[in-house]
Amino acid sequence: MHKGILDAEIVQGLVDLETDGSPGLIAELLALLQDSAPQAFDAIATGIARADAPAVSSAAHSLKSSFANLGATDLSRVCMEIEQGARRGDLGGAAERLGELKAGFPAVEQALRELTLSLAK
Repeated sequence: MHKGILDAEIVQGLVDLETDGSPGLIAELLALLQDSAPQAFDAIATGIARADAPAVSSAAHSLKSSFANLGATDLSRVCMEIEQGARRGDLGGAAERLGELKAGFPAVEQALRELTLSLAK
């Protein structure tokens, strides 16, 4: 299901929250991510195109937190790399990293969808 895509310890924490009285939590977090990630990807791309390092840093920072909270630690790390580079004013490699985010996002979505379905049973 989500092995290798999502951090097992973080996922277990989410599952525990869900089963301890917050039904639908993971589905709600997934929906928020699905709404915000494309906008953040666009903000990063626009920031790169405009050489606007603060905008890139800000968008990468918010996305980093979202991915980390859902256990997508690999994508969170990529966001951190983009954010740190942008804070230094270095956008070199940011477009490549953005490509990694976009390529990895569908697998994270699928893993979270499968997790949500398994909890609904």
